[in-house]
Amino acid sequence: MRTPKELLHAAKSGKITDEELEFILQKIDQSSPQDGYDLSLCYYLDVLGWIVSAEYEPLVQKFINWPQDSMLSGLAIEILCCRWGLTAKYLDQIKTFIQGVEWDEDGDARFSALRCSGYYLSSFEDKDLLNAVYEVFCDQSANSLDRETAYIALARAIGKDRSDYQLDEKPNDPIIRKIEARLGLNKKYKLRTAEEMYQGAKSGRVTQDEFEYAVKELESASRDGFNRDTYWYLLVVGIMGSSEYAPLFERFLKCPEKPSLTAAALDGLCYYWSLTPKYIDILVTFIKGVSWDTHADARISAMRCAGSYLRDNENKKLLWMLMYVFSNEEENEVMQETAYMAIARAVGQSWEEYQKDEKPNPSILKRAQDKLRKSPP
Repeated sequence: MRTPKELLHAAKSGKITDEELEFILQKIDQSSPQDGYDLSLCYYLDVLGWIVSAEYEPLVQKFINWPQDSMLSGLAIEILCCRWGLTAKYLDQIKTFIQGVEWDEDGDARFSALRCSGYYLSSFEDKDLLNAVYEVFCDQSANSLDRETAYIALARAIGKDRSDYQLDEKPNDPIIRKIEARLGLNKKYKLRTAEEMYQGAKSGRVTQDEFEYAVKELESASRDGFNRDTYWYLLVVGIMGSSEYAPLFERFLKCPEKPSLTAAALDGLCYYWSLTPKYIDILVTFIKGVSWDTHADARISAMRCAGSYLRDNENKKLLWMLMYVFSNEEENEVMQETAYMAIARAVGQSWEEYQKDEKPNPSILKRAQDKLRKSPP
């Protein structure tokens, strides 16, 4: 008798003998939830899944609710619905698994239910099922695999095939909006997480809906207390927005509970929108250091903004502060490196040149000293 794994390979090419099939049927028939986890049983059930026959449905069906091994439950759903096309018969169970059952700790049953839903919805209408899949996709607390599987199912529901999905931007705004239209919803889903929006913003790929959502979130955000999304939204609006949002960003210039928000606000105001002349004194204050900026988030941002500004402008106060931080032996290595990087930028060195150059380069420091002497007081 071949091993369970060998039997599965044979089944996929239709080369299972009658004797082997009889053995597998017996093993499946004799199995019980009380047996506990049994990997060979997964192989035997999978083998049966490649032999499409209505007479075997009861044998597979008994594994749908198998709390001792959710993998078997997921496989049973896969066989009955995806392979044998019996989804209509098991819709209630599929919806239950999509909503989640306590014993499906690894999500095997939910994954299979979501996957089979996509195939079913590509040919049949079921608003309740479509909504269940959509809710998983919208649930940002769900794991990434479930959300991605739900998205694929939604794409299939409106006729997208695998090749379309692979080439498509994910998630695709028109796909989600079509699903929402079917469900009678009005742009309920906020496309992408805050961090995903930031990744899109870096390449200029943020939709108007997303940008407006980020602005609204910042308008309602409290500057006190930790909110990681607020940080990403500040970066999104900083990159994609303009100086008209400066009053909004000024609210975050003093965030003792979360200095990274101050850093992101400085980036928007000074680095992206070039409003540095208005905030010179604030930059100087942060470069000196403030007690609540415990991880130097605001300080590093201020030095970076100062270097960028000084590349094409002169300000003795800013440049002197950068030189002081760099030369101060009491500063830690990170602060000295950040100050030197800003100094190099201030005298015109590009990022590519900086990466290749020796550090510190005496000629860079001499050029900075010359610029400091020539700068107006």
